[in-house]
Amino acid sequence: GYRTTARRMTLEAVDDRLRPCLFALEGDGRTGVLVGRTEAGPYAYIDGEYRPLTEEEARAPASVYFVARMAAETGERQAGLEKWFWAMIGRFRSSVRQLCLISLVLNILAIVTPLFVMTVYDKMIGQRSLTGLAMLAAGAVFALTIEAGLRVLKARLLSNIAGRVDFLLGVSTFQKLLKLPLSYTERSAVGSQISRLKEFEGLRDFFTGPAASAATELPFVLIMVGLIAILAGPLALVPLVAILAYALIGGLWVRRSKEVETDAARAGARHQEMVAEVLGGLRTIKNCSAEAGWFERLRGASAIAAQTAKRAQVSGAVTDAFSQAVMSLSAMSILALGALLVMQDAITIGALIATMALTWRILGPIQSAFLAGGRLTQIRGSIRQINRLMALREEPAQLKSGLLQPAFQGKLEFRRVSFRYSKAADPALAGVSLSVSPGEALAIAGACGSGKTTLLKLMMRLYAPQAGSILLDGVDLRQINRADLHQHIVYVPQTTDLFYGSVAQNLTLAEPSAARADLEAVAERVGILDVIQDLPDGFDTRLGDRRTEALPKGFVRRLGLARALLSPARIVLFDEPEQNLDAAGDELVLSLMKEFRGVRTQICVTHRPSYIRAADRAVFMRRGMIEAIDTPDAIVAALCAAAEGDTR
Repeated sequence: GYRTTARRMTLEAVDDRLRPCLFALEGDGRTGVLVGRTEAGPYAYIDGEYRPLTEEEARAPASVYFVARMAAETGERQAGLEKWFWAMIGRFRSSVRQLCLISLVLNILAIVTPLFVMTVYDKMIGQRSLTGLAMLAAGAVFALTIEAGLRVLKARLLSNIAGRVDFLLGVSTFQKLLKLPLSYTERSAVGSQISRLKEFEGLRDFFTGPAASAATELPFVLIMVGLIAILAGPLALVPLVAILAYALIGGLWVRRSKEVETDAARAGARHQEMVAEVLGGLRTIKNCSAEAGWFERLRGASAIAAQTAKRAQVSGAVTDAFSQAVMSLSAMSILALGALLVMQDAITIGALIATMALTWRILGPIQSAFLAGGRLTQIRGSIRQINRLMALREEPAQLKSGLLQPAFQGKLEFRRVSFRYSKAADPALAGVSLSVSPGEALAIAGACGSGKTTLLKLMMRLYAPQAGSILLDGVDLRQINRADLHQHIVYVPQTTDLFYGSVAQNLTLAEPSAARADLEAVAERVGILDVIQDLPDGFDTRLGDRRTEALPKGFVRRLGLARALLSPARIVLFDEPEQNLDAAGDELVLSLMKEFRGVRTQICVTHRPSYIRAADRAVFMRRGMIEAIDTPDAIVAALCAAAEGDTR
């Protein structure tokens, strides 16, 4: 999480703003920390004490190392991420300018039809001029053809923007989730996260729906109002009053609609989460004969979702009814007031008809914007969520490579490590200190919830300790890029996850460069080569969905062990390897542990005495603390005693 910049200079020339910094004198190789400046000169921690540097030391050439947090380097970028969505939309400035230009031309061309009608009624009919009518009609057809072409171009441009925004939102938000610490993503259910991602992708509808088109038309509404004022004078007040009515009622009603839409969205999301949860655990529900209970829960969630959806539909119906009423009243007002003005010879019949057409043209985008008011509120909420998501800090190891080291020997040290999963939770680990030598096999035993698996997660840097430090060959894990770290540590979890893809692709997750001969060798080593070869396409057989569920658990477990064998990592972490294994599988794990002894550092979390006895040393944990570090036989005895005590 830090970057280091090296400079060759004298210590007295170091800018005050860059201290404290590290230095190494080139003459004698002494190192220290340049702390500050006093009247006596530069002040440093050197030779085991704080003291002013001598004049000779201050003027001697040195290698100076300035250290800064990577977060400081990306401070401006982090602040910019709080407005990420609008920055992304800014990438389409040229397209937006083209849309505005097209909308301007379209609004100018839209005047052609009302003026054509007015001219025909007021001039052509009275003068009985067929030649003038033909020329006027030809000009109108030409203008309408251009208008149709521009509308197609506008629709294609909006679709292009929508597609690109949809792609950028989907890819960027998913990439962000992958880069976030597990503590952010594990707090929400999978169904909730999927619903949120779908909500983000739903922003595409804004650009393809009527709201985006109306947004490009709104700035030119005043042009139409001005034309009505020129043609029909006071009739321009009618669309102005309608616009004010839309704005006033919209401002009052949208707030209530927002609450209703929010409740409906939450209830719908909760219902989807529950459906996903039921489908994911359907086998367990059937095994426990719990269908009735889950049906009642799902029915209750469905009822709440239906009720809130009904309120949202009623709210939408009221909004639609009001908008139609305003449109109808505006048309009737234009017709009634216009008829009076025609009777008074203040305007012509053609001007009245043109005013009617222009009024519809004005109120059309206004009505669309009014009807989309509730949707715009949801979109604003989605944009805020996206900006908050993109502003979350990523794992430092994902920003830039940290300390690079070609190889590790495999020595692990825990120095008073403490960790809790949330502020309200009890500590999962409290002051754990432990050392594992290179090539040593260590067994960790204890009751469920004692912190055994948490230790492995911290070793893998899936989480960072809140106190203390974990060292690999004397280097703090936080100084090592997590991707680099995982090249030196292989993890065999309690359950083996298989992803959609071939058997070979699932095996090479830990070692992508493995050849087919390597896959066959490890498959034979764990006893599944014959099973794989009997599959329809051998190593190229596709896994995923129902096919994965039909595979025997022991076979899936052995696939996980084969992954570990493919990796050349010097550290192997076993998390309860006895899960879903038969007696032959147990013998396989024990033989692997013996094979790795002295070659790879092994840490095995287990309850099984045979696995504990296969280790060099064993640890007994209770309530997040190490209670004993002793011989395997002693820890097995302690584990049995603890089990008997719990039974009593």
